[in-house]
Amino acid sequence: MANKLKIKINVSMVIEIVLFAVLLAADYFTKWLAVAYLKGNDAIVLIDGVLEFSYLENSGAAFGIFQNEQWMFYILTAIILIIIAVLWVSLNSKLKKYCCLSEAKPSDFRKKTYNSIIFLEFLLAALAAGAIGNLIDRLTTKYVVDFIYVKFINFPVFNFADICVTVTAVLLILFFLIFYKDDPNFAIFGRSEAEKSDKKNDNDNGWEITVIPGNKNKTAGVPENKEDKN
Repeated sequence: MANKLKIKINVSMVIEIVLFAVLLAADYFTKWLAVAYLKGNDAIVLIDGVLEFSYLENSGAAFGIFQNEQWMFYILTAIILIIIAVLWVSLNSKLKKYCCLSEAKPSDFRKKTYNSIIFLEFLLAALAAGAIGNLIDRLTTKYVVDFIYVKFINFPVFNFADICVTVTAVLLILFFLIFYKDDPNFAIFGRSEAEKSDKKNDNDNGWEITVIPGNKNKTAGVPENKEDKN
């Protein structure tokens, strides 16, 4: 099972990289199309009174706020990317621990927790693509190319990168509100509830994987076996 999980983890990492590259390329391509076919021309109506493509060079944020305050967007984007990197490293560490757990004690392995980690890594890849897509615009042209206009609610014109950021943010909020709090065996940083309760069993052999096998009042610890390293 451990070998299969290692393969799945490696495949997932490749897919995450591909997803990031595809979304970033899609953002660049759609903006290129907007400049080539919308700039200086009338809006293209897709659904009359509802949705249209309309070219806009936005040097600020939504609703026209923070115009020409590029330094603020550089700092904000840098902070977001640092957070994404830290989260990704932490999640990768959790995946490695779960891979070891599946080999040492398969009965205690929780597929729900494993899938949650993979899902979060995919969301981080999409969020990074959106953030970097708009950052590239601001660094190269000092403005962001927007072109999607939802007319019937008079929503601010936006672009593909904005969609990546917004959808990802909504999914992250839903995940932490609904799923994350229901999984006591999953903690992004530090130890989970099970790991904290079983901390006294740590020894000099290395890290210890602990889980809640079914009854929340019970925990199981799996110390690292030195012989397995050879």
